[in-house]
Amino acid sequence: RSLEEGTESAGVAAAGPLLRPEELVASAEQEAEAARAAAVAQSHAEAQGLRWTRHIAEKQRTRVLAHRGQQKALEEEAAAKRELVVHITDRLARQVRGKSFVSVLQELGVSVTQGEAAQGADVHKAYRRALSVYHPDRATRRGLSWQKVTEAEETYKMLQILYERYVAHRQSKQKQKQGQRRRQ
Repeated sequence: RSLEEGTESAGVAAAGPLLRPEELVASAEQEAEAARAAAVAQSHAEAQGLRWTRHIAEKQRTRVLAHRGQQKALEEEAAAKRELVVHITDRLARQVRGKSFVSVLQELGVSVTQGEAAQGADVHKAYRRALSVYHPDRATRRGLSWQKVTEAEETYKMLQILYERYVAHRQSKQKQKQGQRRRQ
């Protein structure tokens, strides 16, 4: 028997001290409380993750809506600019129709030193002054509205075209004069 008792007592000693029933209940309550705390912590972590996911989704949705709004505004402005360009080019074409380049410069407020009889270098200087007055970048730097910038841009383009025609016309006149001199 003593051998059995020794084995039993050794088994009890190996298993640990025996707990009283109230200690067992307290230990079980602590384990249950720890499990509840872990569940609450996990629930909080999941809720925080869900809030973060919703926050990110809302920010993305806001950015997409803002981008769409910007795109729509840009498209509307581009359509308005196209319409304005048509009106400006029509008005400018009527304004310069049948007039010499020098008179067009004078009508745009750029003085040409010799008036209608202006030649070569004087006209070129007046043309350069007109380009600087109607340059689109200058209009932008002055803080003008996009409508005024568009008008300056179209006037600038018109001046370039008219000057090319003016130069081509002068060159053809010079060639005619040279041809006449050769014939004589």
